[in-house]
Amino acid sequence: MKATKSWARWEQVALKEIESQFESRHWLVFSKRLLASKEEKETLESIASVYVVTREHVRQIEEECLDAMCAPLIRDDYRGLTFRFRPELTAMFQAALVHFQAMGLSAWTKTRWLRELAQLWQVSSELLDERYRPLAEILSYRAVRLGDPALDALVVSESTSRKVLVTSRPKLRRFTLR
Repeated sequence: MKATKSWARWEQVALKEIESQFESRHWLVFSKRLLASKEEKETLESIASVYVVTREHVRQIEEECLDAMCAPLIRDDYRGLTFRFRPELTAMFQAALVHFQAMGLSAWTKTRWLRELAQLWQVSSELLDERYRPLAEILSYRAVRLGDPALDALVVSESTSRKVLVTSRPKLRRFTLR
């Protein structure tokens, strides 16, 4: 329980610092795409229409925001930023990155990956599920849907080639329950 309170406090402080760093457009994209719950998450199209830009531009802003988070949390690189994360928070992310690299698995089910991270950080996996996408991307993973919505998404290391995923998809589909 103590770890969950610490996580919530760190998240709140970190988000205030990040908000002060981003332009309003970047913060809107970050909050509406990466921090919003599944029900409240806005589409690239809806955000693009607010600022009269393309969906691709919104996606690029999203990537810039993730890069701005990743640099200090993983690489301890604060160049161009006006804030510092608490050392305990950066240590958590860096330990998670080392942990997942040491495991040597290039793909996990989303549920198992969240449970592994929750156990490492001593918080509930439900709490982490709310921030699943930015957490995965900061830790160099991406989500891959396997075509069948009943299947849990895969969380795949960025180092895994897309060719491997494409060729393994049909094999995975054969094992779906109907």
